[in-house]
Amino acid sequence: MKFIVILLLAMSSYSFSNTVSEKWVKDQYNYSLKRILDHTSRPDTRPGFIIAAPSKSYPNYYFHWVRDAALVMNSLQETLSAEDFKPMVRDYINLVSHHQRVSKITNQGEPKFNPDGTSFTGPWGRPQNDGPALRVITLATYALKLIDQGEIEFVRNNLYHPSLPARTVLKVDLEYTSHHFNEDDFDLWEEIKGTHFYTKMAQRKALLMGSKVAKLMGDEAASAWYFAKAQDLNSKLRTFWSKDRNYILSTIDRTGGLEKPSRLDASTILAVLHSGLTQFSYNHLDNRILRTVEKLVAKFKEIYPINNSFVGVGIGRYAEDTYFGGQPWILLTAALSEYYYELALMIKQNGSINITENNKKFFNKVLNFNIAPARISHSGVINRIVVRLTELGDENLERIKIHSGSSLQLDEQFGRYSGYMTGAPHLTWSYGAFITAVNARSKLLKDSN
Repeated sequence: MKFIVILLLAMSSYSFSNTVSEKWVKDQYNYSLKRILDHTSRPDTRPGFIIAAPSKSYPNYYFHWVRDAALVMNSLQETLSAEDFKPMVRDYINLVSHHQRVSKITNQGEPKFNPDGTSFTGPWGRPQNDGPALRVITLATYALKLIDQGEIEFVRNNLYHPSLPARTVLKVDLEYTSHHFNEDDFDLWEEIKGTHFYTKMAQRKALLMGSKVAKLMGDEAASAWYFAKAQDLNSKLRTFWSKDRNYILSTIDRTGGLEKPSRLDASTILAVLHSGLTQFSYNHLDNRILRTVEKLVAKFKEIYPINNSFVGVGIGRYAEDTYFGGQPWILLTAALSEYYYELALMIKQNGSINITENNKKFFNKVLNFNIAPARISHSGVINRIVVRLTELGDENLERIKIHSGSSLQLDEQFGRYSGYMTGAPHLTWSYGAFITAVNARSKLLKDSN
């Protein structure tokens, strides 16, 4: 069964220059949700299967990527009603259980599966260990809700049972992640083997959430184990900051795959959105994240001529990218919007911010005036920062509108020169990224009422 939810946008009297049509935002949101539902549990796939895109040639994306599916399922979790989400997530749980048990080349690090539920066994960059961690984040979020509602038996039987060898989906992925997080794997772009910031961020969050679930389910020893491994990852994450380059390196200790000299990658923004934790390092307000985002925006403004013609900034994967010619990506352009909205909400709720030598360049560019290093708590300045961040987020949504046109179709990429859509058509992750960006916008505007 398919469901369509009509978004009720939180309108606000907050004073900012609205550059994006509210009607278009609602229309694009609802169309995006419809496409995701159309891509889920199709007649020619197993229940719970989410295709990455409907194309079967150039490129063939008619697979269930573990990463994409976990992220899209999480976007549905925060969008659909509990009643509408329940049958979808339970199909997904059953599918994950099947994928964990089916024959694979690389244990739980296998990146994608065929529509019939078998593992893809062709040449590929494997393992990809962000996938199991992202499944944990999605399903632990669901498990914690069920525990809070008293549905302990369902969680014990289907999501987390303390027994070893592991036989429930969360336990399987948590055991895999906690015992394999130190191993080399391929990055989320499936191109380089080594140690990756995005993967380590996902693994840290997964283990922290898993520790909480384990404790609530009476598995005290496992809870302590997962928490200890998360602390090891927290230490490892510190090594990704480059003082010389003044940004976070996307990969360290490369052992195979492509060489990416800059290692400045938009996956850093995704890492914060998908796995950032306010009480741990590398959250939205972390100076190292602010500096990296500022560097990314400047780099893509420089290398994409299309960014000279319209509002907003089309964001690509990394400067050296050659896939489909190395173009801006819809999901990354939406991710920058989401980052701006979430950063604005954090600053607004904090009521103050420390401007330092390390982050002043970000805020000076955001506000277009010079701010000396200081702790700022004046409501007028805070309001100006929040308003400007909101406008920047809206400008990036407007950029997506420009390229999608009246069709509302969101493909994988758009041309760095022409602006026309390219890459995989109707990319499911593009639609999911748009939805999460608008959800972040709605929370910000609602809080501003």
